[in-house]
Amino acid sequence: MTRALPLVSWAGDALRCIPTRVLEEAGGMTVGEIIATGRKRAALTQKEVAARIVKDDGVPISQPYLNDIEHDRRGASPSPQLLKQFADALHLSYDYLLFTAGQLPDDLRSESYTPEEVEAAFQAFRRTLSERSTHREP
Repeated sequence: MTRALPLVSWAGDALRCIPTRVLEEAGGMTVGEIIATGRKRAALTQKEVAARIVKDDGVPISQPYLNDIEHDRRGASPSPQLLKQFADALHLSYDYLLFTAGQLPDDLRSESYTPEEVEAAFQAFRRTLSERSTHREP
């Protein structure tokens, strides 16, 4: 059973469309699979995408490294900075990539929250996802 994901997501101040072909199943794809599917949808080679993604030292990532990411052969997900570049280059939702990677956006990590605030936020998040899934067609 495939479930449609939201067609739009806020990325900064701009509204960004999420290609539903890229994100066919909620929770069913890994970060690497999302990146690979997005790259193929954009009709780009691994070499072309790797040249667009720059590490902190200013050097582009290598094609073998991108291949490892796409096949989930790296222990950890790419950094938020790399995920942002993948999102921009492949027109993917940065927030969804972060979510799939189990990471938080910088603006949420840099703030200090009480345990009660965090719990309330996660409860609201779960409630929103639960409500959305009950309104979807099977």
